[in-house]
Amino acid sequence: MIIEETVRLDAPRERIWSSLKDPSALKMLIPGIISLEPIGKGRYTASAKIKLGFLSASFKKILIEQRTDDIGYEATFNMQGEEVSKLGSFKQTLHLTLLEEGSSSTSLKIRAEITLTGKFAGLGRRVVEWKAKELTAEAAKNLSKVIG
Repeated sequence: MIIEETVRLDAPRERIWSSLKDPSALKMLIPGIISLEPIGKGRYTASAKIKLGFLSASFKKILIEQRTDDIGYEATFNMQGEEVSKLGSFKQTLHLTLLEEGSSSTSLKIRAEITLTGKFAGLGRRVVEWKAKELTAEAAKNLSKVIG
């Protein structure tokens, strides 16, 4: 499943870019993240809790790999994890691109490629898309707080 969104942020591109590359800010940006530990350059392990439809899910070992392109202001996050009680798993590639819109405004283009298995996959596209949009809005709100 592919989900695309664009969010407008009232901050200069450089300030947003710094936040996207800061591991301590990443924990605050990603909704549901409980812990985020570095395991190498651009590599993290995380735990999270999230509600998807009627399912509440806990993830203990989410692997996250981050790649950034300072010239194009692009970041890619490859994430995968399995739910603790084996309800299912997910793989996600998240592409973020920052586009400058003047000196104090930036557009954040988001493209998420998501694969769900198990009971998560059975929830249906509408439920997953709704939740993805909700999480995107929450992440944008969190990013606005981080960049102040």
